[in-house]
Amino acid sequence: MLRDTARIFFHCMHRELCVYKPQLTKLLINNTLLLPIILTLSVAYLQARSFFGDDARTMSTLIFAGNIIIPLMTTAFTIMFNLFFDLQGPKYITYQMTILSPKLVLLQRLLFGWLLAFTLTLPFYPVGKLLLRTHLNTAHTNWPAVFAMVLTSTLFCTSYHLLAAIYITRASSINTFWARINGPMLSLGGLFIPLFTMQQFSALFGTLIYLNPAIYITDGLRQAIIGGNQFLPLWLCMSVLTGCSVVCFVLSLMVFKKRLDHI
Repeated sequence: MLRDTARIFFHCMHRELCVYKPQLTKLLINNTLLLPIILTLSVAYLQARSFFGDDARTMSTLIFAGNIIIPLMTTAFTIMFNLFFDLQGPKYITYQMTILSPKLVLLQRLLFGWLLAFTLTLPFYPVGKLLLRTHLNTAHTNWPAVFAMVLTSTLFCTSYHLLAAIYITRASSINTFWARINGPMLSLGGLFIPLFTMQQFSALFGTLIYLNPAIYITDGLRQAIIGGNQFLPLWLCMSVLTGCSVVCFVLSLMVFKKRLDHI
């Protein structure tokens, strides 16, 4: 029984890969080349040098380390919201429900989305480093820690968007979701301003920002790339992101079960 369930589970994984296969070339070009090059050149290099002059290596690296949250969020959204459109239209998931339990159906979607998002996002830092070379200060970079942080961050982003894809019931609400939730999460999640700077500006605001999971992505990656006491420790960032991922998956399963009668 367990062997049959595992075989069906990985058959569904293979089916997802076949569905994405025609798009893989476009996704690889856009996500692993164009997006890292554009963000690295425009923000980490040109913007940093414009604001801080020729001696802007540290600031360039600071900005570069946080910019990955944009492809993390957008890639996870693009992949996981296929479930939203499936629930609204073709309902392939209805067939999946006849051969797998609700928990395994969502786990399969999450696992595939996580691995795909991680694969598409991981080249961001190597591409940026090859592009800017000495303009980035990576003397203290812990590359295994960067790898682990990207892995944990993509897990959170995919599980979070899995929850959103199940909770949202109307296509018209997607723009509202981005404007009211994802937009502030990105802007106040260390994308533009690191946590330690926000804490210097306002102790209250710097405390409240700990409620934003995105801050653990940007601060953890800055810790792995730059290092220093001004950033949150890696163990804390990875623990919070993993915990938030578990919570998002549990909530996804609860909401999904409530929607089953309407599928």
